[in-house]
Amino acid sequence: GLVSGLALSTAGTGLAAYTSPQLRVTDDRTAVTIRYTVAAADDPTAKLHFFAPTGYTASLTQPAGTALGTVTAQGTATDLGGALLPLTGTVQARAANGTFTSAPGSTPAPLAAAATQCTGTAAHTAFWVLILQAAGQTLELPVFVDAPAAGPNASAFASVSIQACLPPPDVPAGTPGRATFGFKLTQVDFRVNNVFTSAGTGLPRWRVLATPYTPNTGRPNPAGSVEAQSVISFPRVLTLRRPAVKVSRGSTTVTISGSAQLPAGVATTVRLYRGKSAAGLSPSVTLSRAGAGVRGTLRITQTSRPQVVYVQARATLAAGTTTCTPTFGVPCVSATRAAAIVRSNTVRVVIPAKK
Repeated sequence: GLVSGLALSTAGTGLAAYTSPQLRVTDDRTAVTIRYTVAAADDPTAKLHFFAPTGYTASLTQPAGTALGTVTAQGTATDLGGALLPLTGTVQARAANGTFTSAPGSTPAPLAAAATQCTGTAAHTAFWVLILQAAGQTLELPVFVDAPAAGPNASAFASVSIQACLPPPDVPAGTPGRATFGFKLTQVDFRVNNVFTSAGTGLPRWRVLATPYTPNTGRPNPAGSVEAQSVISFPRVLTLRRPAVKVSRGSTTVTISGSAQLPAGVATTVRLYRGKSAAGLSPSVTLSRAGAGVRGTLRITQTSRPQVVYVQARATLAAGTTTCTPTFGVPCVSATRAAAIVRSNTVRVVIPAKK
């Protein structure tokens, strides 16, 4: 009983200082962007373990050196007076026997050794490196990807996992392994292109298991771990039919109609975009929805020459929050739903010349 009470007390202490993590994942069918945020006042983050839901597959066979996407991050830098430090860069595939630069000017370190230290094993399906630029320095963070997903019972809810360990920012300057600039992460967005493919149905739920450091020690605090989730809402299908064009007294009425398969229970606005070229579309009228249909009207004045107009419907799915159901036996502190834009096919409409 004493041991159990002490464990609960320790967990409570850790959680009191690490309660704000949020995960927000967007999926536009060709790219997935993962955003992780945590308050600057929370304890430093030691490890992030992301899980792509079942129903997703991943292409993880890219040759070493392949650019997979982009990354941005920000956080506070103790060595720069606590200033907010922005970082930008790329996501790159590396070989299992490759290396990364753990700090500016340092000797390249083996990825396999970093993997063992972070995840407990050197073997992973793929190795990525986040190559970040900040204050004239290049920083590299290794990322370890597994399919099937790594972790206890992960196959029950995940198909792919992504793990990364961050260096401690709040140990004394000069301590081996200390974060460059004393950088403490508050947000990271990394986008990978043509890697993840979803089934496009249901409400797949991404997860992250986040573990903080015990402040000022450089030691992870597993008892303080929390979970955050992000839900992707499907279906996302929007189709325009060829509009009906009616001419009367120098004015053309274009009746727009189509079908929409969009997530239930998500605030949605469907708007028509129009332009003189398929690449130069601007917002126009809002389309009404009735069941699975969308409808709207454009009125265009005729000129002495025929006109060509391109139209496309776009549905904006509002961001929001949802219920967070714990997966890992630790508190689930947030569950979000990212905003999304669904685009229809683009239709070419010819407005006849005025007679």
